[in-house]
Amino acid sequence: PHHLRPGHLVHSLVMVLSADLYSPQKMGTLFGALFPGEHFNPHSSPEKVYKVIQRSREWFEGSGLGLSVEQNAGFYRLRVLAGTAVRLHCRMKDSIAKPDKIAHLGEYLIRQFGENRFSAKQLSEHLSVSQRTANRLLKEAQENGWVEKTGKGPSTRFQVKSKKAA
Repeated sequence: PHHLRPGHLVHSLVMVLSADLYSPQKMGTLFGALFPGEHFNPHSSPEKVYKVIQRSREWFEGSGLGLSVEQNAGFYRLRVLAGTAVRLHCRMKDSIAKPDKIAHLGEYLIRQFGENRFSAKQLSEHLSVSQRTANRLLKEAQENGWVEKTGKGPSTRFQVKSKKAA
């Protein structure tokens, strides 16, 4: 059987496209999810995403999974072909990355990091969101008194203040 390897680009593409099967994704969104921490360059970044999409299409065809990546007017979506079923799991990202769901953030931080210090980059990787989104979430967590910030620049770290963060 064919398996997608977590953390690899084809798997990451499937994860971002399956987060919402009804909302196609823009090139910039795909780039941010596939290459976190890299800056989008309009001249070279789309080509990197196209290569991942092509690799994904080839992998889907070779695996016989019944999935495809469709493009329409600059938007991309995962298409589930007839006779194929997909089980989707609610990801923590879906629970906390939206402004109206921020209350779940404290609980997530405790579960994920406990009393350990962590960076915005680590949070972005755990949630599969951009570092900008992770920074926004951490700012919100600070404002709610859930985390403490130490350091500046690349050495900035965060730590959950108490078990009452949730």
